[in-house]
Amino acid sequence: MSHPHAPVDMPAGIQALFARADTDTPVEDDIDIATAGGSTVPARITVTPRKSGTGEQRGYLLVVTDETRSVEVARMKDDFVGMISHELRTPLSAIIGFIDLLRNDPETPLTAEQNEFVSIIERNAQRLLSLVGDLLFTAQVESGRFPLEPQSIDMCESVRSAVRSATPHAQREGITLSAELPEEPVTMSVDPGRIGQALDNLLSNAIKFTPRDGQVTAGLK
Repeated sequence: MSHPHAPVDMPAGIQALFARADTDTPVEDDIDIATAGGSTVPARITVTPRKSGTGEQRGYLLVVTDETRSVEVARMKDDFVGMISHELRTPLSAIIGFIDLLRNDPETPLTAEQNEFVSIIERNAQRLLSLVGDLLFTAQVESGRFPLEPQSIDMCESVRSAVRSATPHAQREGITLSAELPEEPVTMSVDPGRIGQALDNLLSNAIKFTPRDGQVTAGLK
């Protein structure tokens, strides 16, 4: 349907953008533009009404920006993050594996002091592995490639699991960590892995920014 302010010889799609702009709705979309050579170019289009000094609408300001470079930079960033994550995961997994061998070798048992040193190495290796996971998580969100596989789960159990995982961190920081959960299951349709990441990050930040001898409580309503 044409609009009073839109040129009548404009394609219907463009007229629809003008109509959206007339309702004071921000018009900003990503589109693909076909070139004369038959290829497509990624672009961003914005449309805003152009008004006179008295507020009378005179037309529209349509801006189309070639996003080819931005798309390429985003792709390069994704490739870089993927490569770095892979290169970091490989040696970290080896470190954690050999730590386990050291700790469980019956022929050369570790002393109490050596066990303490090995625990420190393992804790920091696991921390680095978690940071790599966070890096991938952030990259996926920013790129819009954020796969979700919803399942019906008990959120109470997810919170309990997150609290159990964060308890050693809380103890090292002198923080009391607990969970206040309803007795009945709280069933939700979520991606178990993603919700676990979110809960882990929330508790990690809560512990990080809570003064020593403080308390962090994870609740669910």
